[in-house]
Amino acid sequence: MWRWLSSRLAALVFLEHALDAAALVRLSEDGRRGPAKSAALQSPLLQGWMNHVQNMQLHFTKDVTSKPPADKHYKFEVKWFEQKVDHINKQHSGRFWQRYFLYEKFTETELDRTDYPLFVFCGAEQGDIYLEWQNFGFMLDVAREHGAKVLYLEHRFFGQSKPYGAEAFELAPDRVGLLSIEQSMADYVEIIKEYRGQGPVLTFGGSLSGTIAAMMRIQFPTLIDMAFASSAPVLGVVGVADQFAWRKRLTDNFAELGGADCPGLVRRGFNAFAWRNPAKLREAFGICEKHVPDAHWDMLLGMAWQELESLGNFPYPAHKSGIPLACTQMREVGPADDSKIFAKLLNLGPGGRLPYKCLDLRRWAA
Repeated sequence: MWRWLSSRLAALVFLEHALDAAALVRLSEDGRRGPAKSAALQSPLLQGWMNHVQNMQLHFTKDVTSKPPADKHYKFEVKWFEQKVDHINKQHSGRFWQRYFLYEKFTETELDRTDYPLFVFCGAEQGDIYLEWQNFGFMLDVAREHGAKVLYLEHRFFGQSKPYGAEAFELAPDRVGLLSIEQSMADYVEIIKEYRGQGPVLTFGGSLSGTIAAMMRIQFPTLIDMAFASSAPVLGVVGVADQFAWRKRLTDNFAELGGADCPGLVRRGFNAFAWRNPAKLREAFGICEKHVPDAHWDMLLGMAWQELESLGNFPYPAHKSGIPLACTQMREVGPADDSKIFAKLLNLGPGGRLPYKCLDLRRWAA
């Protein structure tokens, strides 16, 4: 049993380049004290992330559904588990219903079988599991191959798994400490105990859910036998782990799926912005403005970063990846003009996807 585990599911932990939360608070405070904002806080990527955090309550409750989407392959059974509101404070006796999905088809061929593997997806800030579970086909493909039982767990305070229901986000003393990784792991332990058999238990996840999957293995080694953590910020701290390992994985994805020359094309695109020729970049992107401020160049560069991250994040299955097309488009530029590479990546500029005569960055930045 362990032979196929070690050969098929070696724990892959890729590290995201993450900001330390305390340092971020200090940056915010410095920006409020002085007339000039920190350069880091002016980054479009960081501003987008801060907007996500500041509007987290909206993200928690957005698009919550009660019916599964149409799917031809997998029909999960919706389950509910009566969960403790607070696993740490024993004087807190509150309970709530936590939603999760169960898929047993791969184990139905042997009804008396107890040595089945249990695959558990650890939900995180993805939100409503009805909207997310179909994005993780790799886990189901491996589960089918090895006859595993599958659980998809919805994180507390997301989707329909809300302590206190509609009043979940009221500011009150009894809410403090309830949305933490310790509480969510304790939730998942209780559900896993209900379903584990004699076979190994594997946790799965990506990004924050990958962190939870890895921490489950660390915190509960007698319950969790292995964690498959993809792009999980587990030890992304300078001096402890290579904070650029996540970038390397994305780079490898572009080389493997887009061609060995594709990472070089991307580097040329970055060089065009680092040593920019404003006239050539204006022509490449078809920009309306005659004088483009630095903030607008940064906005375009941020869009390129976002596109590269998005393409590199989802390379599975390979035939659905957008990396080959992106590399082909950048390759069309040839060796002559690096300023056109990211315009091709984003499909902007003359002959691009926008129906305008020119690209008005002022409108985009407004």
